[in-house]
Amino acid sequence: MGTCSIRVIDLDDASTRVISWDPNVPDQVFESLIESQLRAAFGVSDEAWVDLIDTYNSSIVNITKDVLAHVQHTLCLCLSPKTEALAPMKRSEVFEVVFTDRALGMTIREHNDSVIVNQFKRAQNGAAGAAEASGKIQIDDVIYKVQGARTVGRSYDTVVQMLQTQTRPLAIQFFRPFERNGLFAVEFRGTSLNMTITTDDVNVIVKDLPMAHPNIVGYAEAHGVRQFDIIHAVDGEIIRGLEYNRAIALLSRPTRPMVVVFARSKMSPQTPSRSTGVMTSRFSFASTVAPSPRGSRRGSTGSALSGGDGESMLVEEMLEFCEGFATDGTLTAKEVDGLREMVLSMRADVCSAIKRKNRNAVVAIVRSPTMRIWDNLLKTRESILLAGPVTLKRKKRYHLLLTDHERLLLVNRDTNLLEDEIMCSQIVTVSSRTKFQELLISTPKAEYVLVDNFISPVIWVRAILPFTCTQGMLKVASSRRFIGSKKRYFVLQGTRLTGYKKESMVHQVGAKSSSIVLADATIESDPKALTFAINAPEFQQSGKKLILTAPSSREFNKWITALNALTRSGPPSA
Repeated sequence: MGTCSIRVIDLDDASTRVISWDPNVPDQVFESLIESQLRAAFGVSDEAWVDLIDTYNSSIVNITKDVLAHVQHTLCLCLSPKTEALAPMKRSEVFEVVFTDRALGMTIREHNDSVIVNQFKRAQNGAAGAAEASGKIQIDDVIYKVQGARTVGRSYDTVVQMLQTQTRPLAIQFFRPFERNGLFAVEFRGTSLNMTITTDDVNVIVKDLPMAHPNIVGYAEAHGVRQFDIIHAVDGEIIRGLEYNRAIALLSRPTRPMVVVFARSKMSPQTPSRSTGVMTSRFSFASTVAPSPRGSRRGSTGSALSGGDGESMLVEEMLEFCEGFATDGTLTAKEVDGLREMVLSMRADVCSAIKRKNRNAVVAIVRSPTMRIWDNLLKTRESILLAGPVTLKRKKRYHLLLTDHERLLLVNRDTNLLEDEIMCSQIVTVSSRTKFQELLISTPKAEYVLVDNFISPVIWVRAILPFTCTQGMLKVASSRRFIGSKKRYFVLQGTRLTGYKKESMVHQVGAKSSSIVLADATIESDPKALTFAINAPEFQQSGKKLILTAPSSREFNKWITALNALTRSGPPSA
C-alpha cells in the first residue's frame, strides 16, 4: 500500500502544502506525527496550537488516521495561540536585532500582556538611535526574547529589567503580529470565478458577484464570498494594498485549482446580496483564535459542559434529542422540522448546543434566525450558545451573545457592531432580579445591569454560571508557608482553590501560584469577623489551618456560599 496524503491551505498567503504519511503508522503516534509535519511544512512556532479546518463547513477536523484517510478535499491550517499574551504564530515572524550601543534608542509600553515598541528615541544631535538605525524595527513591534529568554507571560517590570542589562552585544528578538482574523479560503476549480474586483481607499476588494446562470449563484458567492470582501492572497502571493493590476494578473491565470484567501471587510453587508441555502449554512473563520479559558487542548476531545460524552454524539442521537422538543411542547412541529434540517446540514452552532445538551441555546437559535449576521464577530471554533435583546441602564439597546468560548458580547442593536466583551472567567457575580427583569453581572472593573424581556434573566444566569468561578481578593491570616500573611487574589475552580499575588497574574502562563484541593476539606466560618477557616488534609500534619478574611460582608457571603455548596455536593463525578 502506498502513502496517504492531504492538501493543506495556508491562510497567510494562500499557498498549499501536501502532508503525507505511511498507512502503517501506529495510531497512538499518528497525531503527533502529522502535527510535527504541519509545523515543519508551515514554519509554525512552539507558541501555537495546530489544527485543521474543513473548508466545506468550517469545522475542526480530528487528526486521526481514519478521518484524514477519507478526506477528499483541501483542508485549511488553523493556528491557535497557547497564551493570552501576544506571541508569534510562525517562526518567520520573528527577527533579531543585536545592539552594541549602551542606549537602545527606543521606549516601550505594555499592551495585551506583552511589551511592545512605543517610539524611537534619537540622539541629542538628531541622529537616529540604535533601534531606528537597524532598519528592521517598527513601532508596535513586540519584544519576544532578550538574550534568548522569552518575555511572553512576564510582567512589564521584569521585561524592563531584562532590557536594562549592561550586557553587550545584546540580542533582542522581535516579531510583528500578523492580522489573521476574518481570513477564509476558497478553492476555485472551474474556469469562471463569477466575481469582479475593484479597489477602495486601501485594498483590492470584491466589486460584484455575477450569477453563473439565471437563478443560480456563481461559484464565488456559493462558497461564501461577499461583496466588499478583501482579496488577501492568491496561490502563495499576498496582495498588499492597492495592487489592482497584480491582482488581475494573478486571478486571470488558468491554473486550477486556484486558492484565493479573502478577508472579511468591516463594510461587508450583514446579509448576502442574494439569499441562498449555501450561504446561510456557511460562516467565515479566522486562522487564529484565543484558546478557551477552560484551557482544553482541542474542542473535539471533550466538552466542559458535556462531561466528554456529548462531543461523540451520532447524528441519529442528535435527531432523537431534537424530537424531545416536540414531545414536551417546547418547540412546534414546524420548528422541530427546521431544527432537524439544521442538524442534517451539520450547522456548527446547533450541533455544538445539542452535543452540550443546552436546551436554552437550541431554542434561542431556532427562534433567532438573525443570529447568523454575527458570524463576523466570532472566532475560529466559536459558536453562539444563547442570544437575545437587552437594554443597558434602560437606555442603550444591545444584543447579548453568550458563546462557547466562554465570553459575553454586547452588540449594538442598531449597527450590529461589537461594543463590549465580558470574559466569563472574569465574572465575579452573576444574578437576576426577576421582579425587574434584570440580569446583574459584575467583574473586578465594572458592573452591568441588563434588562431582558425576551429570554428571561433566570435562563441567562443558568447559562452563564457553568463558565464562571468564584474569585476575589482575600486576606490570608495564617499559614505563611502556603501563601504568606498578605492579601492575595483567590480563584475557586471546581474543588481547587488557587491564590495569586496579583489579580493580573491569573491569566499569565507560568505565573507563580499556590493551590489546595478542597474535596475533603472542612470549612469553619465566623460571620462577625468575616473569616472562614479551611482545614484540608495537607494541613493536618502541621496542625494548621488556612484562615481567610473577606473585605466586606458581600464578599464573605459570596465565598461562604460557594464553599458550603462545594462541601455539600462532595467530590464531582468523573
